[in-house]
Parts: sequence; structure tokens; C-alpha cells
Amino acid sequence: MEHRFSWQMMLHRHAIVTNFYVTDPNTGSDIQVQPAEFLSPKQISRMGWRPDMVRQFAHFLADRYPRFGPEPVQVEVRMFVSVNGRKPKLFIDPLVNLAGEPRHVARPRWLLEIHDPLPPPGKDFSGEPYPLSSDAE
Repeated sequence: MEHRFSWQMMLHRHAIVTNFYVTDPNTGSDIQVQPAEFLSPKQISRMGWRPDMVRQFAHFLADRYPRFGPEPVQVEVRMFVSVNGRKPKLFIDPLVNLAGEPRHVARPRWLLEIHDPLPPPGKDFSGEPYPLSSDAE
């Protein structure tokens, strides 16, 4: 998100894998939602470097899926991002209900930082298997 305020951005390549989980706390039922059911490939790609789009999509899902009681639907996200050949890393806190998060001008608390250094020249770790769960972090 910070790159929107920088004068130069060196992001050349990124790859993402994203799953959304919609849970009705009234019944305990949950469903995994693939973004491709609602978004174009271009929109999905942009979510990897525009986290506010992830939050906005979580709000859309919360409005779209029915709830069966007084508690609002919750939406959690498992998003793994590989930037410029780095190994895939968890990018959004999977324990935060993004459907309940307001829009922020500053860095949102649910956005995780990636501190891995760039891979050596000629190496690309972006094709490595994505962790099967957020516990792998």
C-alpha cells in the first residue's frame, strides 16, 4: 500500500494465491470462495499490490452471502504473495475479519510485512510451492 506514496516503484513481477473464507458465526458454517468466481484475472492480479481491493472484496462477499442470525458474516483471507522472485509469503493476517475492517489511509493493521531479501541474480523462488496453511509461516 505504501508504494502509492512513493516516487518510484521497483515492482516488476508478482504472483499471488488467494482464498477467501466466509463464515456465518450464527451457524458455524463456512465456505471457501475463489476470487475467480466474481473477479477478472486482471482484478485478481491487482489485489496482490492493492490490499485495499482485498478489503473491499471482503466487504462485497459479506454483503452477498446470507447470514442466519444477528451476528454479521465474517470474511478471512489467506493470501500468499511472491514479489520479484522471492518465496511466497503470507501477506494478510489470516485471523482478521476483513469484512469488519474500515478503510484506512495509513497502513492497515492486517497487512503483513515481507522482509525477505531479493533472490540472487538468476534465481527465482516464486514458483516454489505455496504453503498449505498459514501455519507454515
